[in-house]
Amino acid sequence: MVLQVAGLYGWELAYHTFDSRRSVAGFPDLVLVSSRRGRVLFRELKSDVGRVSVDQGVWIAGLTAGGVDAGVWRPADARSGRIVRELTA
Repeated sequence: MVLQVAGLYGWELAYHTFDSRRSVAGFPDLVLVSSRRGRVLFRELKSDVGRVSVDQGVWIAGLTAGGVDAGVWRPADARSGRIVRELTA
């Protein structure tokens, strides 16, 4: 769903981790790029009750400290409109 919405709002590049067991521990599930907006988003995708692991928290904190837009999206964020707001900002 997130990839479809991102495409509708002009995010032309998307990387979604196929199988996190083959990725570096904690690396975010999703990377979106919009050259038109000059933005890159790194997002960990969690269920409404899923917990961010220590490794995921380290990645998010490190990316954020480096000036990158990184965070967590949950189904509740889609329902509230937060995901669309962040994609259209």
